[in-house]
Amino acid sequence: MQVFIGVWLFSIQVVWADAWYTGTLLAQPGINTPKGQFVVTPYVLWTRALGTFDQNGVKQSELPYRSMNPAMQFSFGLTERIDALLLFQYQENRTLGYRYGDTGDPQVLLGYQVYASPKNGFFSPSIRIYVQETFPLGRFDRASEEKNLVEITGAGAWQTQIGMNLESLQPLWNDHVLHSVLTLSVNAAPAVFVVGPNAYGGGIDARGWARPGMEFLNIWANELTLTQRWALSLECAWLYSDSNAYRGYPGRASTGRRAKIDRSPGYQISVLPGIEYNFTQNLGLLFSTWYTPVGRNSSRFTSAFVMLNYSIA
Repeated sequence: MQVFIGVWLFSIQVVWADAWYTGTLLAQPGINTPKGQFVVTPYVLWTRALGTFDQNGVKQSELPYRSMNPAMQFSFGLTERIDALLLFQYQENRTLGYRYGDTGDPQVLLGYQVYASPKNGFFSPSIRIYVQETFPLGRFDRASEEKNLVEITGAGAWQTQIGMNLESLQPLWNDHVLHSVLTLSVNAAPAVFVVGPNAYGGGIDARGWARPGMEFLNIWANELTLTQRWALSLECAWLYSDSNAYRGYPGRASTGRRAKIDRSPGYQISVLPGIEYNFTQNLGLLFSTWYTPVGRNSSRFTSAFVMLNYSIA
C-alpha cells in the first residue's frame, strides 16, 4: 500500500493579548500574515499505514508501510489584505525491506482577507479566502508492485484548492483563551496520464488517463491556552472524496488478473490532538499525533509530527 499524505493546509502563529499560540497543522488561519512579516515553519511527519476502510467502513489490514515527510513552509504578507505561502516537502517510504525517497508535491497559496473582525469573537469571526495550487513534482507512476509501490511520493496531478477560513478568539475563565478556526475547502484536479503501477492503482503494463475525484475538506481546529507558554490543540477533519475515473488499459495484477484502478466515493474522519510550547510570542513548538478512527473507501493510518513556527517581523 502506498502512502501519500499531502498537507493541503498550513499553520500561522497568532497572538491575542497575553495568549501565545504556535498554530495547528491542517487548518488555515482566518487572518492573513501581516504585511512585512515573514513566517518560517519547518515540520516532520512520521506515518504508519494501517490499511484501509472498505465500502462498509470495516477496517482492512494491508502490508506494512511507513513514511517520513520533512517539509519547509514559508508565509509572508504581500499587502494589507493579501498574503502568500510556499511549501516544499520530501518523502521517504519504507516497506518490505525496501526504501525510497524523493521530492513531494510543492504547493503555492494566495490568501485574501475578506473581513478582519475588530473583536474576532465567536459570533463575529475574521474571514479569509484562499486559492492553492499543488505542482506534480513527486513520483506518481512506473512503480514496482514487488516493492509495494514504495516509489510513490506524489499525486501526479495539478491540484487546485479553493477555501474559506473563519477565525475567532474567545476569552474563557481565569485568562484562558480559546482560539478556533473553521476551514471549508474543495480540491479539484484534471486527468493525469499514468504508466504502470501508480498512485491511483493499476498493474503491470497499465497505460491510460486517471482522473482524481473532487475532494471536500472541513476542518475544525481549536487551541486552548493553559498558561502563556503552554497550550493544548485539537483538530478534527472530515474529508469526502468523489470517485476516481480511469480511461485506458488498467494493466495486470501480480496474480495475472486484470488490475483494478477505479476508486468508489468515500470519506475519512481524522483527529489531531497536540500540545504546544511557545518560547516567545514569535517562536512556538507543536507536538501532535494524527489518526483516522472512521472512514469508508479510504486509507487508514496513524502519524506523529513535530512543527516549529518562527515569525520574523
